[in-house]
This record gives sequence, C-alpha cells and structure tokens, in this order.
Amino acid sequence: KRTLIATKLTDCEACDKKIQQLLTMMLVDQSLHLDVYFSDSSDKENSVIRQWAMENRIDAELLRNRRITLNHGQALMKQYQLYDKLKSLLIII
Repeated sequence: KRTLIATKLTDCEACDKKIQQLLTMMLVDQSLHLDVYFSDSSDKENSVIRQWAMENRIDAELLRNRRITLNHGQALMKQYQLYDKLKSLLIII
C-alpha cells in the first residue's frame, strides 16, 4: 500500500503531525509505503528537504529501502492544478 501526501515544508504543524502518525503506522505494518511531495520546494532545494527530514526524525533506513520517498512537489501541483486547492494538506490514498 502506498500513500501519497502533498504537504508544505514549513508552517504546517497539522501536516507534520499527520506524517508522524503515518510513520508510526509504518512501524506496525511493513507493507505501508509513503511518498511525500512538498508543494513549496523546487528541484534545486534538496538541502531543505534533508533538513525537514532531520527535524521530523525520518528514519534513514526507511528512505534507503524506499518505503518513504521525499519529493519536490511543484510539478505534481501543476500537473493536477492543486495550488488553489492545497491549503495545508492533501492526502491521496
């Protein structure tokens, strides 16, 4: 099972809380995978995504095993015209 979540790098406490809940679920259910897309990052901002991962205590092993992916989301937002719809959090399961 893969969960796609579009979120913001900053100023979304509810988003970070939801991601922490999903990470906890992943510890219990090994079949869960999480793809995180950041709507407010560009392809040149890898360092801010790494910083976000450290601040949110993302397990490096989950990243290495690709159970969690951290992605730039601007292209996704444009493709699905989500900029106006995304206030803080959008989950597509």
